[in-house]
Amino acid sequence: MKFTDIAEYIIVQSETEQTENPETVIQGYVLQVKEDTLLIGKDLNRMQYEWLKDEIKHTDLDAYAFTFISLKGVKTDGYKIGDKIEAIVKGTIIGSNPGKAQVKDIRPLYIRNN
Repeated sequence: MKFTDIAEYIIVQSETEQTENPETVIQGYVLQVKEDTLLIGKDLNRMQYEWLKDEIKHTDLDAYAFTFISLKGVKTDGYKIGDKIEAIVKGTIIGSNPGKAQVKDIRPLYIRNN
């Protein structure tokens, strides 16, 4: 009986028009801070960030297998290079390396002390 209820629920949900887009949540390390924009390396671990932070100054972003996103609409005065952030994106991420996205909400996960 439970499986029948679950199956019926799935069928009803699949037939219902979805009017709301799910939010895209991304995490990454800040690699560059400009006016109202943060350039982040998406889903980097700490070791990848440490290796990349100096290398990125000398090479084009396309040379790396990492995903970079330029987050626009950020009050950047509270962020610096090396901070780890989590952001909710308005709409979709456009383009690649770096992709571009408008920030709906952003919060720090890790703040560098220096």
